[in-house]
Amino acid sequence: GVKFYDDKTNKLMDITEFAFKTTQAGVYSFWASYKTFNTTPVTVTAITSPIPDLPLDSKPEATSFVKRVFINQFTGTGCGFCPNMIAVLTNFGKTYPDKYVLAACHTYNDDDPAFLDYSIDNAMAVGGYPCVVLNLDKTQKFQNYNQPALLKNMFLEDYGTGKVGAGIAVSTLLDGDNIVIRAEMKVASEGKYRIGAWLLEDGIMARQSGAGVDPIEHNNCVRDIYSKNTASDYSGRLHIMDAGESAQEFFLATMNSKWKSANCHVVVFVCAQKSNGNYATVNVIDCPLGKSLSYEYAE
Repeated sequence: GVKFYDDKTNKLMDITEFAFKTTQAGVYSFWASYKTFNTTPVTVTAITSPIPDLPLDSKPEATSFVKRVFINQFTGTGCGFCPNMIAVLTNFGKTYPDKYVLAACHTYNDDDPAFLDYSIDNAMAVGGYPCVVLNLDKTQKFQNYNQPALLKNMFLEDYGTGKVGAGIAVSTLLDGDNIVIRAEMKVASEGKYRIGAWLLEDGIMARQSGAGVDPIEHNNCVRDIYSKNTASDYSGRLHIMDAGESAQEFFLATMNSKWKSANCHVVVFVCAQKSNGNYATVNVIDCPLGKSLSYEYAE
């Protein structure tokens, strides 16, 4: 009496003996029904490339990790005021190197060569440009580039001691046009966590409104997002975790021919559920495409 349905089309699938099989690489999602009960969707990612191994965990019992803040910059080449925010973030990076990961979401104008065709700006309730959001938390916004101290205060309040109870290890692989990401998170306390991954590209040359007639270099441009759950939720894939537990996720994507793989890198982040039920990023790492990073423990 059990029936299986394709999650994208809701059409009935021919699955026999409760086994899903495929010879084609791709991402497959389906759900099942029995009488009046429907399951949540299950996603299977099938790849033909070898899955990359994760680096060895040097301290398997440790659960205190180095923390980085996730900074999302909402911008675009047609935004005349965005160079002011770029200057603020450039100076900010000189003051707090290696304490955060920056991802530039070019969602302002669709003729931008780094345009990101995701409505994450709406999900983060971005009402004007430029705008900076911390940790995928739409309540943590910075827009007044004339008062950079406000960004500093927000960052320091979140960064705290620079230690956090959630860590990330990642291995990435580029095989032809196939991008394979193997990510693992380990947590210090029980709770609901989400893990996601984005692909970023550096070195995109384009003229920037408000910054003269010559093209400038745009870095950390978000090219693809592998953490979208709904139109308003980009927090990643859910795991209910016990203290000291680890969980893995695999992300499969295709490299666009217009992107330069040598300039690409992968951002992996962990979100934790807040007391209000929403999720916010608690840690993030940035890994070159084709490389691996192990857990980074706090002393």
